[in-house]
Amino acid sequence: MTIDIFHSSVQDQRDIKEVCRLVKNQRGMQYHQLFDKMELDVGTGYESTLAKGAAAPSKVFKIYQWLIIHELDLASKAKPHLFESSMQTGWQSFIDERGIYHRLLSKPYDTLQLHDISNQNPLRDIRLKLGQQFTFELDSPVSGAVIALDCYKNKWFPLPLSTSDGFAPVTVSAGCYEFPRQTSGGVVQPLRQRRFAGEHSHCFITGPNDLMIYYSRSFAAGRELSPSFLEAMANRLSKCSASKLSVCLEHILFE
Repeated sequence: MTIDIFHSSVQDQRDIKEVCRLVKNQRGMQYHQLFDKMELDVGTGYESTLAKGAAAPSKVFKIYQWLIIHELDLASKAKPHLFESSMQTGWQSFIDERGIYHRLLSKPYDTLQLHDISNQNPLRDIRLKLGQQFTFELDSPVSGAVIALDCYKNKWFPLPLSTSDGFAPVTVSAGCYEFPRQTSGGVVQPLRQRRFAGEHSHCFITGPNDLMIYYSRSFAAGRELSPSFLEAMANRLSKCSASKLSVCLEHILFE
């Protein structure tokens, strides 16, 4: 049994609340501190809402996803009917299975040009300062079209790869490329991360042009990609062979 984003029973919510109780006790936290860590926009006493089975299914699903990612061992022992010890989200499984490292690198950039962005796995030694300009270097193992994502505090956002086309896929052959760039002329235009300190995961997906165009149409600046969207994308992309699709990852710290 699993919980979906559209439905959760009264008992599901009570079981989720019980797992939250165990987690907050283990971490030495209060409920409101735990819900803050989950970045859940709820009021004080939300645990009572869960205990009554009156919480919105979308919020229950968000808690459920967080527990799978961060506290699966504890949750699977406490409520094995909801949390299987081997379970992960489809999107996270896709990233873990298909992701490759050391082919995507963020690099400091020291010209006067800039381009703002909105808004685990080896963490790279390099550190970037907030406000410091940087570029991406991608060594794509396949030919196709590239889209890019940024994960911050378990939320995924699109990254722009060109100055005028924004989130539109960029066509590449297998080999090395720098991003972002001007649409015409290919001149590199660096990014600048102003406000969101901490660990970021960058994900560059190179795949069939029609698929990359289809998914990029849902991208918008500063708008989080929903779990249901990521699940659907993972389900489709996982069917592509390694010769047609690559997932290049890096984890980097902004200070």
